[in-house]
Amino acid sequence: MDARFGVSRLVVPGRAEPMNAGGCSATEAGDAGGILAHKDLASLELPESRFALPAGDPATLRVMNAGLGVSTLLDPEAAGRDAAERAVARLGSDSPGLAIVLGSTAHGEGLPTAVAAAREAVGAPVVGGSIEGIVASGIEVSGNPAVMVLAISGAELVPFFVPEAAGAEARAGEEIAARVGEPGEDDLVVVLADSQTVDVGALAAGLPKGLDGATVIGAGATSPPRRRPLLWSGREIESDALVGWVHRGARARVAVTQAGRPVTEPMPVTRARGNWVLGLGGRPALDVYEETAHHRGLRVDSESTPPLLVGIAQATGELLVRNVVGFDPERRAFSVPEAMWSGQQLALVELDAATARADLAARLAEIPCKTASFGLYLNCRARGAALFGEPGIEATQLANAFADRPVAGVTGPFQLMRQPGAKVVSVLTYAGALAVVEGL
Repeated sequence: MDARFGVSRLVVPGRAEPMNAGGCSATEAGDAGGILAHKDLASLELPESRFALPAGDPATLRVMNAGLGVSTLLDPEAAGRDAAERAVARLGSDSPGLAIVLGSTAHGEGLPTAVAAAREAVGAPVVGGSIEGIVASGIEVSGNPAVMVLAISGAELVPFFVPEAAGAEARAGEEIAARVGEPGEDDLVVVLADSQTVDVGALAAGLPKGLDGATVIGAGATSPPRRRPLLWSGREIESDALVGWVHRGARARVAVTQAGRPVTEPMPVTRARGNWVLGLGGRPALDVYEETAHHRGLRVDSESTPPLLVGIAQATGELLVRNVVGFDPERRAFSVPEAMWSGQQLALVELDAATARADLAARLAEIPCKTASFGLYLNCRARGAALFGEPGIEATQLANAFADRPVAGVTGPFQLMRQPGAKVVSVLTYAGALAVVEGL
C-alpha cells in the first residue's frame, strides 16, 4: 500500500506490477481491517473518459463523458463532497446528468449525510447504496470509510426507486419498467437490492418480466453495523428497496469472472430432494464429496466450513458456484442453497487465487476496455484480499486493462447478471460481474 494515499497504490496504466502488501499507518484512523484510510487524497488522480459517437448529424452528436472520484476522508459530509467534487472536476466543462454515489458501511450512521453532501456538490440526480468496499481502477478500500462517485454526462440515464421490495420480488422487472419505460436491447439495467430483506432468488426470477432484451447487472447493498442496508435515489433514502438506473443505448459488453477451479468433471445428479443432493454420478453424494476432499488433503466434518463448493452447469457451459450448506451422514447427502433435481450436472469446485487472477485477466482481454467510456465491476466479498492474501490484485488488473478509462467497482454479498440474448438473470457468488459501456 502507498502511505501517501492510505489505499492500494495507484498503478501506472500498462505496468503489470503486483501490489505491495506492506502496511502503512493512517493519520486519523486505526486499522479496522482491510486497507487503512488516510485523510488526504489530494494527489490521487483518477481517470476520466470521453467517448464520441461516430460522425453523423452534428445536431444529434453527443459526447459521453465520465469522471470518477473516491474519498477516504473520515468525516461523512466532507467525504461525500470531496468525492463528488473530484468526479465533477474530471468532467471538465460538462455537466453530469446522473451521479452514482456509493458509500462504504464503515461510515455507519453518517451515510445519509455523505449522500446529501455528494448530491449537493454534484448538482445532479444521484442513485446508489451502502456497500462493503471499493474495488476500482488502481484503488481498493475495504473495512474503512470511503465514498465513490461516478459522474456521467452526455448519456441518457434514468434512475429508479422501488420501495417495499420484500415480498414483491416477482414483480421487480415490471415495477422498474413502470417507472422508466421498457428498456431495449442496447440498454443496460443496473440494480442494487437490500441484501437483508430481498429474496435474491425470487428477485432474479422476477427481473426478466418487463426488462425483455436488456442487459442486466446488479449487486446486494450491505448494512452498516447494527443497521440495515441503505439505498437512495434522488432525495429518497430507505431500506427494503430496489434502486438503480437504466442506461439507454449503453451497448454494454458484459462478462463474468470466476474464482472457482473445478476439481471434478461435471457429474449427473441421480437423486435429489429439495435442496439435498442424495446421489451424484450414481453414487451417494456425500461419498463422492468426502472422497474428493480427502484426496485433496481437505477435512470434512460438521464443525468446519465445507472445504469444497459446487458448480452447477449451465446451458452456456459455465458453472454457477454455490456453497455447500449442510451434510446428512445418515442419508449420505449434502445440501446447497437452491433446489436441485435429477439430471442436473454438478461439479465439485475449490476456490483458487491463481485461477481467479487468470480468469479475470482473460475476461478483460476479451473486451476492448481501453476504448470504452467507463466500466462497472461488481465483486463478491469472498474475493479481494480474502482470496488473494493481499489487497489490490484486482484493482491492478482493472487499472492495467482500462488505462485512462474510469472503472467503478464495489464488493458485496451477491451479484446479478443477464447477458445479451439470455432469458434468465443469474445469481452469482464467488464471482465478479463486469460491464463495459462502449457508447450511446
